[in-house]
Amino acid sequence: MSQPNKKNRNIALGALAAALLACGIGYKVIDKPDPVVVPPPVEEPAPLPEPEPEPGPITPSAFWIGTPGQPGAVQWAPPAGLPPQREAWANVYPWHRAGRDWEPGSLHADVPDFNGNGEPDDYDSADPRCVRWNLNLFREAGIDVAMGCWWGPHERESQTLPYLTTKAWEVWVDVCEQEGFAHVAELDDLPGADWGASQEVMHASLTRSMTYIEENWAHLPHYKQIDGRPVVVIYDRILDKLGGASESNAGPENRDVRAAMQALGPWMDDCYLVFMGVGGIQRVPTQTRRIGFGWYNIPFANPVDTAAQYAYLAQRPDLDCFAWLFYAWDNTATRAGQRTGGFAWPADGPSIPFAVDQVVLALNGKPEVLVFPTDEFGERSSWLPTKERGRVYFDLMKQAIAAYKAAP
Repeated sequence: MSQPNKKNRNIALGALAAALLACGIGYKVIDKPDPVVVPPPVEEPAPLPEPEPEPGPITPSAFWIGTPGQPGAVQWAPPAGLPPQREAWANVYPWHRAGRDWEPGSLHADVPDFNGNGEPDDYDSADPRCVRWNLNLFREAGIDVAMGCWWGPHERESQTLPYLTTKAWEVWVDVCEQEGFAHVAELDDLPGADWGASQEVMHASLTRSMTYIEENWAHLPHYKQIDGRPVVVIYDRILDKLGGASESNAGPENRDVRAAMQALGPWMDDCYLVFMGVGGIQRVPTQTRRIGFGWYNIPFANPVDTAAQYAYLAQRPDLDCFAWLFYAWDNTATRAGQRTGGFAWPADGPSIPFAVDQVVLALNGKPEVLVFPTDEFGERSSWLPTKERGRVYFDLMKQAIAAYKAAP
């Protein structure tokens, strides 16, 4: 465009503006708005981690065995088909005397100061205060029955084990009756019937012992009954003797359970009998009334065989399962161990991981009754609190019982 034309255009625009103002029409310059500043996106905070679960049930059907986070602790999921009624029993060894270890190298119960002299007192099976201390711990742990390891009625005081166990177990029976705590007798031997004695002598000793239980204990209000019958536990030594085994070949493989049951026939209907350590459980005929069988997984037992026995019993509604639970075993310092060398199980000593394995083996066996040898100090397998090991195994027992009873 030429300069004159540009000048003429500007003059024309100026005149137009003046004319608009004269007519009252104004105009204004519209400023360009500032650019909109978009803030950067705000990042979402990272989610908080989930809190750690409280120790105890992991799910409604799983339980801790052992302390969570500690070596050996496992999550036990109960198997299907657990019996609806489940109990825990204490296997009591009533031969301990104050001031004397029953065996060299024994553990020592962490008993309180009964006499108030500032010193803990010795564990004495015949002391009512010691019995009450046991019963208080049994209640805390969830134990239902005290089972006394009894060696039959003595004929003279020189029969040490029959004399001591009868004297002490009478105290236990009295205190249990006063405290309303269930109790039962475990017959451990046939006094006066040594290995190799005739079957007539064996049966006469058995009759004396069973008659003693019936006349002195079985009728008491708190003597344990199952199916309306008083319970008597029969130790494997008696099965060996009644079944014709000798001391040199005694054991499950030579134990004639049929012969032993035949010898106990007069009491099979009136009593609920529990047989310990039976081999060949498949040979037991069908029972019209329930009876019990039990095993303990100790160094002389194969855990695979033990589990197989448990599995077989779970299929027999006429037979109940009793699982004896040891967390360790060491008789190397005992009198017998000093003669033969003894045996420590496990070889490197007790531990919580090993004990948890024993607990899980028993729980998965689906027993009607868990049995804990609570004061076996001589073979160093006591579940009671001890001066040497504290409460660690007692607390594990307590936890196992609670889990088993709470399982669906």
